[in-house]
Amino acid sequence: MAYGKKFYTSYKSYNGWDYYMEFFIKDYVGSATEISLGQGGPTISYDTDSEDRDNPILASQMEIPFIVTDGTENGFVEALRDTYQEKDVYVYLYQSTSANEPPLWSGFILMDLGDKEDVWYPYEVKLKATDGISLLKDIDFVEDGATKPYDSDDMYYGPGRFTHWISKILRKIGAGTSDEGSYNDPHFRTSINWYNAEHSGTAQADDPLYLTKGKVSWTHSSDDNGNYTPMNSYDVLKEIMKTWHCRIVWWKNVFWIVQIPEYNATEDGTNLNPDNVPTRVYTLTGSPDGDRAYLGGKYETRYELMTGVGIDKLTGTTYQFYPRLKSVTAEYLTGGGANYYGGFPTWNGTTLDTPFLQQTIIDASAADDLYFSIPLNMSKTYSGELEVNFRFDIKATDGTTTKWLKRTGATYTWENSQPSVYPNDYRPLGNTILLPGTTPAQYIIFDKTIPTDSAFTGVWDFEIQLDDADWGGADSSVGGSDPSIGFGSMFLTPTTYGITWSNIPGTSNPFEGQFLTLNSAAGINIAGQTILVETALSDSANHDFGKMQWGDSQDATDPGNLLVWDGSAWVQSDFSGEWGVGTLAGTDSFTNLMLEEFMKGQASNIQIINTKLMVSVSTKDDDDGTLSVPNYINPVGRIRESVMGDHNFYIFKRGKFNTMFDEWEYEGWSVKDETPGLTATTTTVWSENGPMETDNGTIGM
Repeated sequence: MAYGKKFYTSYKSYNGWDYYMEFFIKDYVGSATEISLGQGGPTISYDTDSEDRDNPILASQMEIPFIVTDGTENGFVEALRDTYQEKDVYVYLYQSTSANEPPLWSGFILMDLGDKEDVWYPYEVKLKATDGISLLKDIDFVEDGATKPYDSDDMYYGPGRFTHWISKILRKIGAGTSDEGSYNDPHFRTSINWYNAEHSGTAQADDPLYLTKGKVSWTHSSDDNGNYTPMNSYDVLKEIMKTWHCRIVWWKNVFWIVQIPEYNATEDGTNLNPDNVPTRVYTLTGSPDGDRAYLGGKYETRYELMTGVGIDKLTGTTYQFYPRLKSVTAEYLTGGGANYYGGFPTWNGTTLDTPFLQQTIIDASAADDLYFSIPLNMSKTYSGELEVNFRFDIKATDGTTTKWLKRTGATYTWENSQPSVYPNDYRPLGNTILLPGTTPAQYIIFDKTIPTDSAFTGVWDFEIQLDDADWGGADSSVGGSDPSIGFGSMFLTPTTYGITWSNIPGTSNPFEGQFLTLNSAAGINIAGQTILVETALSDSANHDFGKMQWGDSQDATDPGNLLVWDGSAWVQSDFSGEWGVGTLAGTDSFTNLMLEEFMKGQASNIQIINTKLMVSVSTKDDDDGTLSVPNYINPVGRIRESVMGDHNFYIFKRGKFNTMFDEWEYEGWSVKDETPGLTATTTTVWSENGPMETDNGTIGM
């Protein structure tokens, strides 16, 4: 699948900066021809789907005024409308005279040309290209190559480094690489400064996103048929950014991931050697590829520019405000609150439906025990009382090793072979007594704590099996008797007394029932936390982050559990909280640190600027004696404004860059780091997996 260059063009901006653009098309073979652009030239626009100060994703697109002058160019436009598919056509814009450096912006052309006009050459068509970030909403967060309907093997689980999950998502975007015609391959950079006491260090090369692991099993759900429904990749990326108080933006062939409070860092270096926010570099596959002492670059991605000194505000600037915050709150459910139950094999009188997959568990070995509670809807045609015994199998596998639950008397263990049936039956045993009468009722047939196994590290799939091959025989998996009659009423197949059973429809799970991981300290009813951070202010706003997916946990099997690298091993973060900003001596929980840092950025009214910024010929360069660099406005760095002694540092929220006119329509907000008096209140929130109930009350028997 080769890409060939079909079109190119070049132009100069009003202040004399050179630009060069190329179009690469899948399977194109031939020479490239020069095209013309319409008035105004290409524009690059950015937007976010959040109006709050917490706007974690800035997606971009470029509009290109493509002038059609002949049949070749007209055929290209028609092919965009009728033939080409998404990611068949890439466009690269260089702030140079040729493709001799990373592109300023690149993306793939969208097949969105609107109406077709009845005009002759020359005519103008507005082509739109996207960076692909917003299209992640249409891409499921599943293994590459997975197709619907999805099963458990198509899902992601973890734990994995946060840089690993970011890499997985960014590779789904389809950013242009050298194979698609780019000067170089894209990569991503991170600027994060939250550390745990167990982290191996806080040096420039120590990236908390690389030194911290999280699970992503919460990104999918399954139904009673074993079909899986994943979240889309955009929402997963947004959760990662929200959790770490970050934002992501595409510029200069880089996905920049920056923790928002880091924009408070001052520039302590020179043009030749910037020194502001430590940054780590990764290939798009997630491999570390160096680090540096500064965010951005020395030319088109400078960290700080100042209005009135190099860049100018045009008339019409307006200001709005985010109100000061009184409180911020978030909820993190922690400590083994997940229910992995997926149902029990069912019998409708003619067909046995088996096996039933349970939900996948990560690192079940970290639990002290496992807990199974199996309720069923059961009915019978026999009017008397019946004791029913179920002998079934519970199987666990990681795809390489398989374990089976074995019962020896009242003791359960995990073995490498399936339990034998004869001469001694070692299968798990479930039991219940069906009440007299033929009215269907709900019964719990199995309610036991069973051991975990040291082999259950990583991702393990569990399932419950019931075999009907021996029904009617002495070793039948389903049998029993009427306790009041005894031996004379014995049965070895459910058909004898018209016994049927089915799973009870659930609410948060497909079925009622419990398959839980337990720890000795907390047991089944394990709590989460709602954390409220507030000031003593009144008449101010509140911000609710809602449910957080990751945090410090009591239980290592928790889906949101965090692991940190201590230099020699991955260890669980302490539930009591050992996180801090740029230090290994922090005392905050992960969630509380996020809330406090957000509050520090909006303890007073935050100014929002809407303006038009431009760079003139006379002020386009800055020479501090170490290096002459352009005053190039960009979406990665910050803008410094000084008005009547009041200094504001703005970070970009949305806007449009007209490359021909050297102008930005710029909306940004002032970043701050204030120290208000804060009070944190932690409230216990019990998980839903308490005593099991239905609409009819607690399940009995």
